[in-house]
Order: sequence, then C-alpha cells, then structure tokens
Amino acid sequence: MDDVVRVEWFKLHLRPPHLAPSQEFELEKLRSFPKNKTPVQVFGDLLRYLFKSTMKYIRDSELWSWKSVKRNVYFVLSHPNGWEGKQQSQMRNAAIAAGLVDKSLTLERISKNPNLLNKCDGILVVDCGGGMIDVSAYSQSTKGRLKEISPSECLFQGSVFVTHRAQEYLKQKLRNSKHGVTKCTFDDPNIPYFVKFGGLRDNDRKFDIRSGSIKIPGTQIAKFFEPALQNIIQVIERQRRKST
Repeated sequence: MDDVVRVEWFKLHLRPPHLAPSQEFELEKLRSFPKNKTPVQVFGDLLRYLFKSTMKYIRDSELWSWKSVKRNVYFVLSHPNGWEGKQQSQMRNAAIAAGLVDKSLTLERISKNPNLLNKCDGILVVDCGGGMIDVSAYSQSTKGRLKEISPSECLFQGSVFVTHRAQEYLKQKLRNSKHGVTKCTFDDPNIPYFVKFGGLRDNDRKFDIRSGSIKIPGTQIAKFFEPALQNIIQVIERQRRKST
C-alpha cells in the first residue's frame, strides 16, 4: 500500500466559493490533494472502490446473488445544505466516473419523510456532522406536508475543525517535547482531563506529563468547541427570526 495517498474530508473542497469568506473558512486546514488529482476525481475513486468492494463481497458470499440485485441498485449521495447546482453536478460527475451510473441517467432528489415527525407547527433541524453543520427550518401543514420556511444554512464547524483546534493546541504545548498526542473525550469544563499516550515511565512536569498522560484543563478543551457552539447559536437565532 506504499502507493496509496491518504486524503481526508475531500468533499469539503467542493464547497461553493461564497461560503469561505463569509465564515473565514481556511481550506489550508484540510490535507492538500495530490498534484494529479482533483476533488471530483478523488470522490470518484472512493465511490469506485466502495462499489467494487461491495460487488466482490456479494459475489464471494453468494455465488449468483449479484445478478439478482444488480438491476435494482440505488445510490444515495448526501450533501450539505449549502451545496448548490454546481456542487451537485460535480458529485454526479464523480458517480459517472466511478461507473456507478450512466451519463443518460437522471438524478432524483429525495426529500425528508414528513411521517417521521411528530405533530407540530414547525421544526428546526440542526445536523452536526464531521465536516459541516446544517441548519434548516420547516413548517408542517395539517396534511403532514413539510415546507422550508427560511433559507437553509451550513457552517464549516463540524467535528473535524474541533479536532483541528485541539491538535493545534497540543502541537504548541508539546512543541519542544519528544511526545506525541491522542484525542480525548470531553463533557465538563470544570474538571481537568488527561490524555494518555505513553507508558508509566513518561514524565515531564514542564509539559504537564505524568505517567504517560498529559493534563489539559477542562476550560481549555471547552475553547475547542466554543467557535462551533457560538456559530450554531447564531444560526439558530437567525433561523428563528426569519421563520416568524
């Protein structure tokens, strides 16, 4: 696997350009692409790999089962709220390049099922994902149909950016040490947390390292989440005002 180049969160590179300056999004925070690849090509490579792996698994498991299902295969490609026609077209091109569908086939948009919601006048959906946070507001009629009542919004504040802020903090804190770092869980800013990454013999008081663990104040960890939380609150308030 020496010829494999790891590329993460590549779908974010398809983002509409107007989203970047408005949210001060730094594309440099993401891993760069190989010089001979575009985001669409990388997306296509992944889809092709997943499709071929799925076919192989089915064929290896049940000798004739693939022939019985290959004409009834449906592909569902999800995308953030802010992805517009161009981005959807790029995703379609990736699916075509991967051999999933033919150029002559059309795409069908799948909307949310209103039957999944309880009876209410309206609903606000905050979808916190790995790369994006999507926020949408809907009203529900007496017949159970959904209608979007304000423009949906998306934020570049998913978990990958929380992780990035934590990584930057730890890089600075351990800049002159010999130690690496790992991720930790967090749920209370009032207590310190310990990230275990070494053995019991790893100690360095200068860097708050004791018995192979580094101490991080809960208030510091809360700062990793603060930009995302503030952005979510602002968008929710904005959606609420637009919906009334």
